[in-house]
Amino acid sequence: ASAGNDGAVAGPANHAGPWVNTVGASTLSRSFRSTLALIAANGDRLNVGGVTVTGGITTATRVVLASSLAGYDARCLGPAPPGSFAGRVVVCRRGDNGRVEKGYNVRQGGAAGMILFNETAAVTDLDSDNHWLPTMHVQYQNNAVVKFIKNHSVVNAAWVAGAPTASKGDVMAA
Repeated sequence: ASAGNDGAVAGPANHAGPWVNTVGASTLSRSFRSTLALIAANGDRLNVGGVTVTGGITTATRVVLASSLAGYDARCLGPAPPGSFAGRVVVCRRGDNGRVEKGYNVRQGGAAGMILFNETAAVTDLDSDNHWLPTMHVQYQNNAVVKFIKNHSVVNAAWVAGAPTASKGDVMAA
């Protein structure tokens, strides 16, 4: 059974009976850090730190917002039509469906990669999931990624594979 988590108090786990196998998720003592580089055609640049365990996008690749496709949601909720994101890095907003599912959905449209960003400043965790395509997970940072893309006509993205970095471990999942 799920241990649950009722907060930072003594004994917050549920299902403590000896007849139940209780399981809880916690963080590792390392993360896989990388830096997302957004490069506009006019030379403007935005660097944003994040995490990834995928291979990265080492050749600057054109970026599009998921919401730029007519009728497609910014959260990449469903499979994209074939060819709709061909060879592009797609920016998806976190929320409503699984993080890995978002990558699967944009891959159906031919995406080369995905930038996943937390949708609010209140969500601070970055998850280095094993995605279907090269994916970089970044913080909200006042919507900096989306604002940068909207303020430039052509933007490319690149990042390298994440490097193992020591971080605080044994933090229980919410």
